[in-house]
Amino acid sequence: MTYKTKLIFNVDMTRNPQEIINAITKLERNLNTCVPYSCFGNDNKKLVLIMLDVIRNNRSNLWINSTYLSVSEMFHQHPDNALWQSALDAKEWLEGQFEIEELLFKEVTVSSGNLLEGVLFNR
Repeated sequence: MTYKTKLIFNVDMTRNPQEIINAITKLERNLNTCVPYSCFGNDNKKLVLIMLDVIRNNRSNLWINSTYLSVSEMFHQHPDNALWQSALDAKEWLEGQFEIEELLFKEVTVSSGNLLEGVLFNR
């Protein structure tokens, strides 16, 4: 395995090694092709990098919470924190709760009629 696909496998993961490699490949492709920012101003590329880190390293919920939530956010039932939600989504994918395609962001499309379509915001 190359450095990019170096993975930490753990017995508590539902996904098999090939599924994880395929998901990393799809997320890496999405990182290069996704719309840079959501309509809410979230940096989609940063969110994809977070998902890749969680999946590659099989980060725990404790690690995710302590890394991406502030002290005050830890006491809210549903914090409004895109970084935390992205990490949590990746962890839930590892646990088999949904398909990787549900984590991907819309891709930038370039057409002759509208060259900037999708460049700045998801539509």
